[in-house]
Amino acid sequence: MFTDLDIVWIFVTLQEQRHAADFDIGKPFLKSCVLSHVKDIEDAFQEWTTVMFN
Repeated sequence: MFTDLDIVWIFVTLQEQRHAADFDIGKPFLKSCVLSHVKDIEDAFQEWTTVMFN
């Protein structure tokens, strides 16, 4: 189960990596990492809706 801090960490990580990619092309953020983080967020929202609506 994801905590609020887990979700915040994922969003912060994605934002930091997006910003870094704008200025440092030597360290690209791998698409697989982005997809993994997006999947984590989707899973967390699914957990929340399951709890809220059941």
